[in-house]
Amino acid sequence: MPSPTLILTALTCEAQPIIKAWNAKPLREQPCAERFQVFSANNTYIATTGIGKVRAAIAASTLLSSLFPGTFQGDAPPLVVNIGIAGSTDQELSIGALTYINKVRDVTTNTRFYPDILVKHNLPESQLDTYDHPVSAPPAGAVTVDMEGSGIIQAVTTLSSPSSMCIVKVISDHCTGIRITPEEAASLIAQHRDTLHRLIHTISTTLPEPARLSAKDRLLLESAASHATLSLSQRIELLRRVAALHARGVLWSAQIESLLATPIATKEERNTAYNKLLQALSEGASL
Repeated sequence: MPSPTLILTALTCEAQPIIKAWNAKPLREQPCAERFQVFSANNTYIATTGIGKVRAAIAASTLLSSLFPGTFQGDAPPLVVNIGIAGSTDQELSIGALTYINKVRDVTTNTRFYPDILVKHNLPESQLDTYDHPVSAPPAGAVTVDMEGSGIIQAVTTLSSPSSMCIVKVISDHCTGIRITPEEAASLIAQHRDTLHRLIHTISTTLPEPARLSAKDRLLLESAASHATLSLSQRIELLRRVAALHARGVLWSAQIESLLATPIATKEERNTAYNKLLQALSEGASL
């Protein structure tokens, strides 16, 4: 059964060909639809984030928590796909080429992300460099450039894993500073509608099904998180650690029960107890 899918583009003109290809309709009943343009069709959601990695990260986080709240309780995460036009210094990638991103680098922080590529495909692959500003001078090396990719993948991998993230870009220029119109951007995306549809369907039916936590396990985790008044990011990280141990058959409940038995009254005590818990879980994983 295909996984639920969230398709993110920076601009409306990039989303329109996808909305048409999926025959998606505006989503109005979700609170997130008041802040973002969201369309839905057959368990697939299409939304625009706005330009820039900060806006993209905020949109990805908000949409994931709003559209897929079960992800925060251990449900299988959705497939998140970032589609858009991008420049490239790789002259072997012709204008209009569709490229599958195998590495993302945030140019400002030099942070690197590696989305898992779990399906066979015949698309050229490239590295994506995400900038804080439009690129007017070609960067060194053969890379594809954008302004959203690192923000989206950082948001997604905080909640989930690199295997649930896919980035594909259509080459619009060779970093020469040429601006294209919204109509041209839409046309570049539209020529790959069928390929994108097949690729996304293939990935969404290939994602590995994670080992699900039982209701008792979830209650134990929620009790620990409430006892320690963990922040949202701490809850997400704890869930990721426990889900990974659970999938490998490593026992973890004793470490959680130890946290429940620890008196916690201040933020400092919370952070100390939380860090000790993560260390204990890591030690348990190495046994």
